[in-house]
Amino acid sequence: MDYKFCRFFVYAVLVGLLFCLSPFPSYGDETGDEYSAFRLLNKSVIPGKNISLEISFGNLMEKEGEPLVPLICEIEAKHSYSYVVASLDISEGKDKETQVPINTTQTVSLVKGYNRILFLLPLRKLKDGIYYGILQVKYTTEEKPAIVEFQMEKISSQGLKEQLNVVSQEVDNILSLIKDRRGDKAVELSLVKNLLSQAQNEFNNKHWEDLSDTLNILQEQISKVKVSLSENSETVPAQQKDNLSLSITAEGVFSDKKPANVIGLYLNEPTIDNAKMVIDYAIPVVVFPITLDKLFPTETGEEFLSEDITGVLNYLFENKVYVLVQMVQEQLPPWFYEKNPDIHKDSFVDLSQRTVWDLIEKGYKKIINYCKEKPFFLGMSLVIEPKFKFDGDLVRQSFIEWVKVNYPDRQTLNQVWHAHLANYDEITIWDEVAPHWSYQNRRAYQYDWQNFHREMISNLCKGVLEQFRSYSSNIPVSITFPSKVFELDETKFTPDRERTIPYLDFVSINVSCNTEDAVYAQRYPDPAVDVVWMRSVSKGKPIVISCADLNFKEGMTNSEKYKHTRSFLWEMVLAGAQIVAVNVVGDLRDNVEIWKAINDTNFLFSKISSELRQFQLSKSTVRVLFSDSSKILDGGAPHLKSARFAYEGSSFAGYDVCFATEKEIESGILQDTKVLIMPQTLSLEDDVFNMITDFIRNGSYVIRVGTQIPYDPKGMSRRDVVQPTSNTVLVRGMNLPTEYLQGMDAVISKKALASIPRPVNKVGYPLEGVKSRFIPTEDGGGYLYLLNLRKEDVLCRLTGYLQKGLNLMDNTEVEFPKELQPLELMFVKLVPPNYEKIVQTEPSPTEKVEKKKHK
Repeated sequence: MDYKFCRFFVYAVLVGLLFCLSPFPSYGDETGDEYSAFRLLNKSVIPGKNISLEISFGNLMEKEGEPLVPLICEIEAKHSYSYVVASLDISEGKDKETQVPINTTQTVSLVKGYNRILFLLPLRKLKDGIYYGILQVKYTTEEKPAIVEFQMEKISSQGLKEQLNVVSQEVDNILSLIKDRRGDKAVELSLVKNLLSQAQNEFNNKHWEDLSDTLNILQEQISKVKVSLSENSETVPAQQKDNLSLSITAEGVFSDKKPANVIGLYLNEPTIDNAKMVIDYAIPVVVFPITLDKLFPTETGEEFLSEDITGVLNYLFENKVYVLVQMVQEQLPPWFYEKNPDIHKDSFVDLSQRTVWDLIEKGYKKIINYCKEKPFFLGMSLVIEPKFKFDGDLVRQSFIEWVKVNYPDRQTLNQVWHAHLANYDEITIWDEVAPHWSYQNRRAYQYDWQNFHREMISNLCKGVLEQFRSYSSNIPVSITFPSKVFELDETKFTPDRERTIPYLDFVSINVSCNTEDAVYAQRYPDPAVDVVWMRSVSKGKPIVISCADLNFKEGMTNSEKYKHTRSFLWEMVLAGAQIVAVNVVGDLRDNVEIWKAINDTNFLFSKISSELRQFQLSKSTVRVLFSDSSKILDGGAPHLKSARFAYEGSSFAGYDVCFATEKEIESGILQDTKVLIMPQTLSLEDDVFNMITDFIRNGSYVIRVGTQIPYDPKGMSRRDVVQPTSNTVLVRGMNLPTEYLQGMDAVISKKALASIPRPVNKVGYPLEGVKSRFIPTEDGGGYLYLLNLRKEDVLCRLTGYLQKGLNLMDNTEVEFPKELQPLELMFVKLVPPNYEKIVQTEPSPTEKVEKKKHK
């Protein structure tokens, strides 16, 4: 008997495993060539006082030959309840008059803790389409029910096929209608045709969910084309008009003397085919990378650019596409490596070598001679992510002379450096074999040497830029920095950004967007925190993201790629970037949803560029302390991580948050600062330390960790501390973003900052994970930017009296409180309420007589 039972148990386990591993979807039915399924598109949960709800679709079931999909309702109850009524209504629309194909009720009992209710939905009964559902759980007569409002979609292979045929016919009709006006509608037509091609490929490959997303996007695009056809033919997308005079100036990026914010493309492979895609989608700006090995394939080198480069450049210029050239020094010609074998010995091209700059200078002249007269040539970036290593006996002797000036007493030098130098000539540089306890690896030596080395880098950059400008003074020039401000040990080989930026015409930066994050729906605060830091020190100069890599995780649907791309672009522009060049990996034709996101964003930006520029140039009154001394000390640990957390947490409070560097504090930035956030900081320059101390003693608001600033820049212990006042908020806990957000909530409650509309929960606390920014307008309203970075829905309430407005993303009226889906993006023109004016007038003589009669 035991043996038979064991055999039966093993058989049952194997059957269960086979069922779990079966290819059936968890929400539908797939038999043969037929496919049908339910998809949960979005949901809005309003929990009850003592219960919370969550819904999802379960595995396919079958009852009496009919396939059923269970809608699982998971309930978390704080107490036990009897006679609980759970009702489900699913309708074809939100109106009361729409047909309700499903209306069912269950009476159940709830236990304290976890509960589960199933509603079986007939898969074949419902036709293809979008349905709206309301699930209510009434657990007491005194309290409001818990409610889940959701939107779901029924799809099937046959229904998608029919929908694809209808859409194909619509596209053919549109093409026949505007065959004489294709020039005006080139962008819309390219999107429609490529979306249709993508949908047909997904149908052939039986990618049903992707096909459903693509068809929804395609129908939206068709509707836009129909609307534009009904309007005057003069209504060409605004960015096509604005492209005629795009320019980069010291004050910003402008078009027809108006502020411009533009999304372009990083042309990773500059070919004619890719350039045609750029023109088909009316991309206004292209970043054109040119490597040094393509500029100088042979040592003799021709005086002019090769036809491979000029052919693509001419094609872009002729089609009125603006070009920003990016020289790439990391790919040097082989013959140059043979002549200079030490140029790449530290895994990077050493730009301290004059021979490299000579080659870059020749390449610059080549490009300038060809492009300087072209009206659509925007400017140049000379190098990408530059690194330097000044080495040799001449550099060592220069450093020794600097040490003698700053430490005339050798005994004092030994004391500060923790060294045992018998004479100055024993000083070494770049001693990689020195033990960890030697003076070369101590804080004081590293501070002196790195500052000396970075000053040499700054002087070289200044001289090079001045020399290059002498060839063509009217061409904007820059250097492209990496988005690694908060990376440890970053100061050893890189230029000091604050010293270098004044020599540039615009600020160029490379960033990377990762769609996968452990906490948020999209990677945050990177790379926005680097762009914000650049904006803090750029002195108003325009910021250009020369290359924005989009890294999508595998398995993402088309609609998800669209949402991620659009939210990333908005984040970069709100952070301060005025031009963003997106790097689309792979075949450009396979990324139609990214093209649509770029096109939609450019179209809206062209309408609201002035408002966006106000966001970018707003003077921040909340600043996070950023210490360059602490960045050098111990390689930046723990200050860089703490400063990044401080920005991350405080950015969810709704205010514009920037950084205050030591140089900015010395120049008086604290005079315009209402709240200073002090992350964990090990060292500060003495003058800055004293200025912050005075700032706090004067009663200014400070959010800070409990740890004091224990050292000066060279690692020597301080004898004085920063004393807290009644306006000091101490951050307690593990120095995480949440604690800095709590600190912001504390200073807001103390009225340290002006009241603005900002997202809060039902008790008035800031919503962590919901980004917002606000600028006021003269009519008493303003513009509100909202982005839900959470992985789940959130009910968003606004502080203040501005509760209604127009969402410019889709031109729909919105009212708060409002449920925000993950990565839902809103740009709302908030409208002040119209209060009725009560005017009391003096009664007329006749009215006075009438009153006397009544008396």
